[in-house]
Amino acid sequence: SSSSSSSSWKEDPVAAVFKRMYAPNAGKRIAYGIFQKPIDDFSANNNGGHLTEEEKEKLREKASKEMTVIDEEERKRRGTIGRVSASATACAAVLQTFIFHQPVFARLALFPLVYLSYGFLASERSGM
Repeated sequence: SSSSSSSSWKEDPVAAVFKRMYAPNAGKRIAYGIFQKPIDDFSANNNGGHLTEEEKEKLREKASKEMTVIDEEERKRRGTIGRVSASATACAAVLQTFIFHQPVFARLALFPLVYLSYGFLASERSGM
């Protein structure tokens, strides 16, 4: 039974799509949580965005020690997205409650936005 579960995992269509979309070492970084941008677009140092092997190793060691997988720039972007979406969600909740009276089940539609906002804010704090 364990061999059938491991083979079904290998054939998982969602996993296959994510492996194609977010291939490791493809010369891209994640921006705003889901989008990909070429590493050269991020000129983080004086070398035009190109890191030497020594610099890459230092960054890997730092990430390993701090247990993070995203850099400070991406953490700030995710925090901004989290704060903006949390504010928009709070405004929508206030509008639904006091101005555009909606049934309770319609207010439940805001919960995915609450969790999305929280996820971005947690990612900013944790670096994951």
